[in-house]
Amino acid sequence: MSGFNLLGLPAECFHGVMEQLIEIVDIPEAVRLRAVSKTFNQEILYTLAQKSVLADLCRDKERFEKYWPPKELRPSALRFVATYMRNRPHAQEPWNDNISALLNYLVDAILQSEGLAADDPKGLSYMYELCGHIERNRGAEHIVADIQRDEELYLEDISPESLIPIGRIALGLPVDASEFRDETINEGCWLIGNPLSISICASRLDLIQHILSQPSVDVNDREYDVIELAVRHCSIEIVRLLLEPRLGLRIGNPPWCSAVLESIALKRLDIARLLLEHPGGCSPLLLADSLAEATLQGHIETVEMLLDMGANADGDGLHTSPTPIEYAAWKGCTDIVQLLLDSGAEPPEIKVIRAAAEQGHIDTARLLFREYPWPWYPEAQAEILLVAITAQQNDFLDFYIDEEHIDIEPLLEDEDDFEVLFTCISKACFSANTHAVLKLHEAGVPLDGPLWDAVQEGSSAMLMAEVSGDRGLIDALLGLGLDPVDPMESIFAAQFESGRFPRVEPKPETAMPRKNAFKDLSY
Repeated sequence: MSGFNLLGLPAECFHGVMEQLIEIVDIPEAVRLRAVSKTFNQEILYTLAQKSVLADLCRDKERFEKYWPPKELRPSALRFVATYMRNRPHAQEPWNDNISALLNYLVDAILQSEGLAADDPKGLSYMYELCGHIERNRGAEHIVADIQRDEELYLEDISPESLIPIGRIALGLPVDASEFRDETINEGCWLIGNPLSISICASRLDLIQHILSQPSVDVNDREYDVIELAVRHCSIEIVRLLLEPRLGLRIGNPPWCSAVLESIALKRLDIARLLLEHPGGCSPLLLADSLAEATLQGHIETVEMLLDMGANADGDGLHTSPTPIEYAAWKGCTDIVQLLLDSGAEPPEIKVIRAAAEQGHIDTARLLFREYPWPWYPEAQAEILLVAITAQQNDFLDFYIDEEHIDIEPLLEDEDDFEVLFTCISKACFSANTHAVLKLHEAGVPLDGPLWDAVQEGSSAMLMAEVSGDRGLIDALLGLGLDPVDPMESIFAAQFESGRFPRVEPKPETAMPRKNAFKDLSY
């Protein structure tokens, strides 16, 4: 199959494409895509063309139009390349030659099996579909892991007789079960899959039943993790077939546990229950991690099911650091927080309130304060205040101050206690959060004076406002009677002179930390 070459573009077009590609797929080293398989050059160009990016970049439209494929956009191929680029080992070339060779080899073989020429337009469509299959069912992360383990692919080791049928299944083309024989039933390639995994991805029950009837079939090949694939495709019928005792599927190992978590993430209670109630399929540790996943998904029905099955409400023994109640608070699932407390969860620590504050979940925080009215020390109260201001959750800030969950007075007694309030005001000013600054001032926090000088000599809220350069904030502080300041005569003069300031800090993105430990730990 003939590829498409991005390097055939005029130089000015190529540089323009690369500038836009950085924004689209977020690859800092996008210029190294010059080495990407030619197969994907066409996909990249068409993606950009769909976004009307190239209209002003291409001076020779007639020359360029031949690169535009006459078909609908398939973003999965570009997503696959982008994911691969972001996750590849540092020393790895942008695109593995073996991957490019395999995809072209497979498409050529399928075209030949259909009696079509190697340059038939269907070839490009088949290439798109194969890339989409890999992106959906295999993922670039797996491929990077294979390369890190030095698992190179050699085409001479692949039997075309076994490769073509699985490629046809991936493309949704007709395949007869008789093409899969017992002696080749487990053959495949690590990029595309083997007959069983491909049939699961295609939800071909007829092929799955035929393959599972072969004496030599291996359902425990870690290369493909078929139980995870079956769950990912939400097929309880396929899961039941794989659980037949005669097949000897390993129970309780990392793929099994990942499959349980996958079913919970997909909110498939029927599949989760089937796996957990299977003999040997459940353990206290798996229940704990399952409960954490259910609370993270905010699905109270799953939480109730797991608690009924004996999961500890505190998540004792978790592989992950956030507890179930912390996940629920971060999601703002007040009903799940209440359920966990009613089921014996320990009173929440400050990090639970932090999670609710970071996401601005007032009802959840109100419940936590009501259920466990802490004898909080002032520094802990101020910590929650700082979280809300950093996350720019102004509604939560109003609730926190108005309902008197913080006592400002003890924090104004000396400069050490005032330092956290100084940080709160500074962050609010740096982010041009006028509402937060005025709210803190209304609560009794000074905006200049001795306490400010004690923490940082010459500082004031007005100076911090000048750092942000926000005119609305500056005018609001002038309206409160604060004196104007000349930033070029302040402690930040060098930053203003260099052009670093004024600058408004963007709102930070927040994400609850999580990890799946099942790939590394066994039960």
